[in-house]
Amino acid sequence: MHPGAQESVADGIDQDCDGYEVCPLDPDGDGYAGITTGLSADQTRQTAPFTTVVGDCDDSEALASPDGLEIPGDGIDNDCVDGDAPLMTLQGPLPGAAGTVNGLIADNASPGGRIAFVVGGANGMVHVPGCPGLTVPLRGPYLLGTRVADATGHAELSFFVPSSVAGVRKSFVAVDLDACMVSNVNARRL
Repeated sequence: MHPGAQESVADGIDQDCDGYEVCPLDPDGDGYAGITTGLSADQTRQTAPFTTVVGDCDDSEALASPDGLEIPGDGIDNDCVDGDAPLMTLQGPLPGAAGTVNGLIADNASPGGRIAFVVGGANGMVHVPGCPGLTVPLRGPYLLGTRVADATGHAELSFFVPSSVAGVRKSFVAVDLDACMVSNVNARRL
């Protein structure tokens, strides 16, 4: 330790004897520091905006930290793992006809997640049990079935559409019950 010595980050020692320690900064206030550092007179790094916890992937975004909950499609890497997660998508019903077996395909679900495939009328708003604040935009929803998504987040459901609903417009949606996210809505006249 001497004036002019190289400072080491967050070691609790003022190597250059200037009265300050180079410490990790938490400029976004999420409790984690990334690559940003600053000078602190508090050698313990316990006083904001300094922190002892590193690992932030975005020092400018309070919604991004290693213990964050990923919100697909919001443009933020909330959990600091592999960027922003894509929105879950729904294809189908295929072929989209009454009197035959149809299929629904969900992609970008959580791997191993329980996926509920739901049908209903348009212009509704129903809360999803077990997912506070999550709703599906269906009127009179009916659960067609559930499947477990594979390791890539893919799940499929086959179901019979009775001839009695021929010409009726129905809306379909997939709900990831573990990640609490809803797919796009597909509306079809069967």
